[in-house]
Amino acid sequence: TYLDRVNRVFGARSPLGRYTGNSYLANVAYDTPLGRLTGFGYFLAFDQDHPDSTQTLGARLAGSRALDGWSVSYSASFADQKPHAANTLSFDNHYYEGEITATVRGLTAGGGIEVLGGNGVKGFTTPLATLHKFDGWVDQFLTTPANGLQDRYATVSYGWKRVGLLDAISATVVYHGFKSDRLGIPYGTEADLMLVGKWRRCSAMVAYGDYSREEFAANTRRLWMELDYVLNDQ
Repeated sequence: TYLDRVNRVFGARSPLGRYTGNSYLANVAYDTPLGRLTGFGYFLAFDQDHPDSTQTLGARLAGSRALDGWSVSYSASFADQKPHAANTLSFDNHYYEGEITATVRGLTAGGGIEVLGGNGVKGFTTPLATLHKFDGWVDQFLTTPANGLQDRYATVSYGWKRVGLLDAISATVVYHGFKSDRLGIPYGTEADLMLVGKWRRCSAMVAYGDYSREEFAANTRRLWMELDYVLNDQ
């Protein structure tokens, strides 16, 4: 992929709302007996000496197995990130993650660790990522701290069909423990809860996040509510 402009979630009026430059993304994948092995290279060159102009090279293995009625999925990734193009910063940060999830009937449970390195000046960055999905829904870590981030997490969810007037309902609980990758500074913990109900073409979602600080940011609580209607089944 070649890209020369990225319209980010902050909107066109925000000074952080758009990236421009010349960037290249590439990956190659191969199916192995253990799962799909993917190698990737992201070469981000944003205008001027942007600190997020980086070269990231890495690999990811993801697969699944059926065990005694359970479906078990797993993944492991590693990447190395260095400055690229006109970026004048000096860093060599690593990334790695490991996750395992098991599902039986309506129950899903899992856990993992994600580590974004940092050298005290700059942390491992993912400027093209869907950031809200990772590292807690309260969004305290949309930018990786300079000393990096370790996120140890566990999640449990359960889904029911035909509950009262609803066609389906599901509940999810996620817990995070955060600390810095460099120096081991305790950042805090976060608990996230989500409830989703569906009826015909309509769905409703309520989500709540509670971040409790130790030595990073501030205690933060957030509540979301969302209604959706699907126009067709295509």
